[in-house]
Amino acid sequence: MSAAPRRPGLLAVAGTGQVSGAERVLVRAVEAALAAGWRVVCAAPPGPLTERLAEAGAEVVALPELGLAAGSRPVALARTLARWARAARRLRRASRGLDVVLLNAWSALPAARLAWPRRRPHPAPAVAWLAHDVLTRPDRVQVFAACRGVLTRVLAVSEAVARPLRGDPPATVVHNGVPWPVEPAPDPLSADPDAPRVVGINALLSPWKGHRVLLEAAEHLPDDVVVEVMGGHLAKDGDYAASLRAIVEASPRLRERVRLLGHVADPLARMRTWTVAVSASTQPEACPLNVLEAMSIGVPVVASDHGGSPEVLAGSGVLVPPDDAPALAAALTDLLDDPARRAELARRGRDRVATAHRLDRQTDRLLAELARLAGLPDPPTPTSPHGRPPMRVLFVNENIGGHTTVHAHLRTAFVGHPEVQAEFLDVPAPSLARRVLGVRVPGLAGLDADLQPLRAQLALSAWVRRHLVARLDGIDVLHVYTGNAGLRSTSVIASMASVVSTDATNETNAYRLPSRPATRLTPATVRLTKRWERPVYEAATLVAPSTRWVADSLRQHYGVPDDKVRVMPFGIAAPEYGPGPAPGTGVPEDGRLPQLVFVGRSLERKGGLRLLRLHQEHLADLCELVLVTPEDPPAGRNVRVVRDVTVETGGVWPLLREAAVFAFPSVIDQAPNVVIEAQAAGLPVVGVRQGAMDEMVPPETGVLVEADDDAGLVAALRRLVDEPDLRARMGTAARQRFLHTYDIRVTVPALVAVLREAHDRHHGPGSGRRS
Repeated sequence: MSAAPRRPGLLAVAGTGQVSGAERVLVRAVEAALAAGWRVVCAAPPGPLTERLAEAGAEVVALPELGLAAGSRPVALARTLARWARAARRLRRASRGLDVVLLNAWSALPAARLAWPRRRPHPAPAVAWLAHDVLTRPDRVQVFAACRGVLTRVLAVSEAVARPLRGDPPATVVHNGVPWPVEPAPDPLSADPDAPRVVGINALLSPWKGHRVLLEAAEHLPDDVVVEVMGGHLAKDGDYAASLRAIVEASPRLRERVRLLGHVADPLARMRTWTVAVSASTQPEACPLNVLEAMSIGVPVVASDHGGSPEVLAGSGVLVPPDDAPALAAALTDLLDDPARRAELARRGRDRVATAHRLDRQTDRLLAELARLAGLPDPPTPTSPHGRPPMRVLFVNENIGGHTTVHAHLRTAFVGHPEVQAEFLDVPAPSLARRVLGVRVPGLAGLDADLQPLRAQLALSAWVRRHLVARLDGIDVLHVYTGNAGLRSTSVIASMASVVSTDATNETNAYRLPSRPATRLTPATVRLTKRWERPVYEAATLVAPSTRWVADSLRQHYGVPDDKVRVMPFGIAAPEYGPGPAPGTGVPEDGRLPQLVFVGRSLERKGGLRLLRLHQEHLADLCELVLVTPEDPPAGRNVRVVRDVTVETGGVWPLLREAAVFAFPSVIDQAPNVVIEAQAAGLPVVGVRQGAMDEMVPPETGVLVEADDDAGLVAALRRLVDEPDLRARMGTAARQRFLHTYDIRVTVPALVAVLREAHDRHHGPGSGRRS
């Protein structure tokens, strides 16, 4: 007789016996493991958590509290170390015969380090940290740095959590999920107009959850708005809960409108009566369940713009600066007064949960990661709509300028994608060593003879080479953007299914950077650079330039054959607007001037100072110039500077929609994302003819001039300012170009097709093989 299959074992470790968001995630994971036939032991301080896990069928081992002890610093440190030592002994005993240890809190890291002091590789069990915290506090960062050696893998609940933890051990993102499907809240467009409007917050009463910010904002909400505060509190936060009651009682306005509900047995039922839900945390949330729950029932959310909230909402909610009561009040008021927008956000939120945050799917993903750590065969993989297993794709992100934006959109698009399980390797900001290696050499730099670009690229690609191999386990396809990140990894690129994407080549860049003018020595430096660059394209299964202009360079200058080239624009996610132009392209009301808008971090490099000068000399009486930039330009007549918004936070979209024309006279950008963003908003574009701009801005969508043609630039802007019908037609054409060419709903399927083609070329058609 054959032996019965071995029953896998899991030791789940919690730092507290209480139950909040992180513990709810752990409970669901343990229940799924038990249902899948795992033996589960839970080690945690006694409390409601251990009671719930015991009821579910887990064995329970009591631990001391793992957080920092009270008392003076020396006494607290001694008590804490003693607790960790006791916990370590119990963890070692409890883990015997088990395959995986899952730590559910940062406070469990020191006990695990003491329990298994040797660095990996160490004997079983594998140790994983299910990370629910965005590490910003220095003490927690230090704890992680001291304890990371014990970890086999980090399982992060969001990219915001994973980002500062990248390195050794590798980090994998498994987002939180919530039950789906669930009953939705009433449609905002069919709600009783006489019913009270309710703003609610569902969060444990803890100081960093931002209740005080909401109460301060509530002072400035319309008179008919009710504010509900739902959630209990831990014993240690009793004083904070009392302080909230005192704030409400001290204000006649708040006494009339604020309801402190405490713990509610059925929170979703209560939330369905809300008009808007708030997550006002003053510290970064990881992957907030309260936000996901509101999205699941179709209640629009206003959340603090940090941590995992932007990642979770992904355009289906409103973001405001953290700890900013006036901004929160303004956002709530605008949303309360706009039922159509609330209905649209409600629809997007439910769609987002259905595709990316279903509890059953996310729990299955977590369990699959644990099974992999236990050395078990991969569980049966759900097939995509095309009957193929989803591909695991590692995206190597050069993380420079617009490349960061591209990968931010890809992260959002691939959450819960049925055909691609995406992982990301992000190159960090340059270290001191990388900065030294990439420094310009006085004298030689002016001759273009110091090889500074190549040295910087080699230093960056050396970092990629060191970290890439450790991330390839189970990866089906490698995507590298741009080829410069792969200069030192050609053997890896050649060994597996791979796609190298790029928005430029070093050949094209060498002659187009104003900060580094070409000289008679430039051809020689380009030839040397291409000796490193060409092998990357030769090694790749497919090469995916973002424009035809780059494709021509790859064929002409690098000899990349046509059958390897796939022109593939990278798109963006944009708000849902109609097919027509931006409202600002019409005739301004109340005698206001039409607006020119410019967006750019560097005014000098992006042409903003040139635009400001020409506006003051020729156009200041005809239009207002809006400069969206973090810099401080010189003051000017009919000039407005907006410093505190970005596309990433969503704040720039209203500015684009209010404008009549988008002006971007940059001479260094060859395929700028910001032009796509302007087209998405329905704006005509006025820019400089260079790089791929002719391809991006065809004549029906805007006007391009030569790089040094000030008169032509002024004439193009003046004509569009003077002719509202023309700018409206161009704005409509620009919007249509975005929808058909650059909308991420169009570009991601094209990218998936290229990734699948690379996979099939390398492994053979129809293969489901993992690399």
